[in-house]
Amino acid sequence: SEFQTLVPGDFGYNFLGELFYLVRMCIPLAIIYFTYNSCINRKIFEKCVVITSLIMSVSMIITNIFKIAFGSYTSAKIDGNIIDWFLNPDAFVSNQLASKGVFYSSITSTVLVLFYPYLLYLFFRKKKVKYLIAAVLQSVALFMVGTKATSLSSVIVTVLMVLVYLFVTLIKRDFKISKKVCA
Repeated sequence: SEFQTLVPGDFGYNFLGELFYLVRMCIPLAIIYFTYNSCINRKIFEKCVVITSLIMSVSMIITNIFKIAFGSYTSAKIDGNIIDWFLNPDAFVSNQLASKGVFYSSITSTVLVLFYPYLLYLFFRKKKVKYLIAAVLQSVALFMVGTKATSLSSVIVTVLMVLVYLFVTLIKRDFKISKKVCA
């Protein structure tokens, strides 16, 4: 049941493998659909996001510090931790320092990048330190992954969320600026 192509050399496509790939691409849409149509409480949803975020980011940070994390670009363990980034910047190349914890890199990166703006939103909305801590840990974990996408997304999302917060508070006056947020 190999997929036959007209390309010389046939790339060895497998119909079942391609079908599985299409199903995987539909999973995020299904999750959005079922989440939207479920009767899940907002508090439960927020708690699930924060707990999942903390589990992922804290485990990535801890495994990095103890140098038991897997590299983002390889499946080998990292040679240096985040402290080495600053103490010995010339002793390592990026492949030896960038880490994904014990997770699969692209999925982890996606989840972290998607949760990060929501954590910032929770912090700006509720002004609780626990959401700020979760967002900071998430940002550190995004930088530890070491890819351009995760590092830039952390910076860009932070800047955009602060701009949106300022717009909403100063122009629309939906939130109030708190000294906790500005300090």
